[in-house]
Amino acid sequence: MNQLTFDEALIKVGASNWYQYRAFIVFGMQWFIGNWILISPIYVNQNPMIDCQGNQACVDVCQNLNQMSKDMNSECKSFICENRQYIYGESLSNAFGKVIQCDQEYMTTVFQSMTYLGSTIGFFIFSYIADNYGRKPALQMSWGLATLGLILQVCSINYYMITIGLFATGFGLNPAITLHYSLFNEHTIGHFRDIQNAGVQICYGIGEMVLVLIAYYFQKWRELVIWITVPVFLLNFANFLLFESPKFQYSKSKSKGVHVLNQIAKVNGKEPINIDTIQDNELGKFNKHKTYSGLDLIKYSSLRWIFMGGFQIFFSIQVVYYGIGFATDSLGLNLYINNLIISAFEVAAYCISDYFIVKIKRRLWTSIVFIMVGIISVAYYIIPNNPTWQVIQILLLGFMRFSICFVWALAYTYVSELFPTVVRSTALGLISSGGTLGSVTSPIIKNLIASPQLVMVVLGAFAILGGLVVIPMRETLNKPLQDEIVEEMRKKSMVADANVNLLISESDITQSQNYRIS
Repeated sequence: MNQLTFDEALIKVGASNWYQYRAFIVFGMQWFIGNWILISPIYVNQNPMIDCQGNQACVDVCQNLNQMSKDMNSECKSFICENRQYIYGESLSNAFGKVIQCDQEYMTTVFQSMTYLGSTIGFFIFSYIADNYGRKPALQMSWGLATLGLILQVCSINYYMITIGLFATGFGLNPAITLHYSLFNEHTIGHFRDIQNAGVQICYGIGEMVLVLIAYYFQKWRELVIWITVPVFLLNFANFLLFESPKFQYSKSKSKGVHVLNQIAKVNGKEPINIDTIQDNELGKFNKHKTYSGLDLIKYSSLRWIFMGGFQIFFSIQVVYYGIGFATDSLGLNLYINNLIISAFEVAAYCISDYFIVKIKRRLWTSIVFIMVGIISVAYYIIPNNPTWQVIQILLLGFMRFSICFVWALAYTYVSELFPTVVRSTALGLISSGGTLGSVTSPIIKNLIASPQLVMVVLGAFAILGGLVVIPMRETLNKPLQDEIVEEMRKKSMVADANVNLLISESDITQSQNYRIS
């Protein structure tokens, strides 16, 4: 009797049935709320507002300025810092009895980047846990840590607590939502896998549109953080609806893989499979006691360029993505309208990518759209920065966000397909850390360069670099996922051949001895 491959067994228990839909609902909700955490620094770190309250000296010095900023004139800044009664609003910039623009201006960059810095380090930890101890425990721990970070922010009484809370939140959140890719790539087959890849990002974009409205009505930073914390806390319980990745378990042990497959079968209302009907997993025997780390991505030549290229791709994506977000307070209309418009472009990008992602070549279109972003950015250096051109500015921001989000949806699918199962989570985690380094870099670029137009051009240069890096990589459209590292496959094949030759030699010796005896 022909035994089933793993993919055939997964199809038999249901590869796009109720369990996969249930998991997708959990993932979509976590991406929806996860956006609130990653985008909220734009709103909680707003510059303090200025209200001269009819004071003529304040009006003369500050004229029509209604918000503190890094490029405000020194006379106005000195006056406001000496007369803080003219400052209003409750953002982190003027919390705990301080005004960062007056006392510790560098802290603006720290607060804007701390969540992303935490993500960078979290990827190293949780990707290792995911590839060696399981996707599910890594997801539960990382989402739980993000929850604790938010609770610490809500309870903060000083900037030290806020900084630790922001770091902890990023440390857990970004690795958690990245782990979703390993899970639905490994419990789903075919078109529905691509739908999930794009679908969670549609949820992410819709989350941003909703966040704009929440941030508009709750402009006090602590109230906004509370609104984020409550659903994040509740979603910890949703993780109990998920099973471990069957493909991960199968890569470690055939019996464990079959156990998860039968859990999925039960939820999907399918017949369970017998362990004897599925092929033995030689990879599981080989990897049963083997652990993988980020060093393997450099050690093996088949992975080295993919890893370095993927790292740069994600850096370019996120430095542009978050750079656009941080530019919304200095280009276009006002902060809230700008973000509502670009979030609409973002949702459109994810919806369109959901349709095209199963049809277009990953490598070609990732490169083309990256370069398009760079071309659009040059327009900022051509058009003047005055009120007449504000609508054009925000439309260009929208097109840039549309393009980079299309690349992001495509790149997550593309890069995850480039790596074998045994290191997929580690690779995605470390490559995503490259993305969060881009997130950390974007507020630094914004705060170091005075001209917002020049900021956009710099972001475009990073996009073009990302497009060039993609060119030498291989295509993955309609190709099966790779389970093993190429070099290990060869090594295992050599060992198997040696064993066969040994058995043949022993058989020849036995036959010769029997012949002499007879």
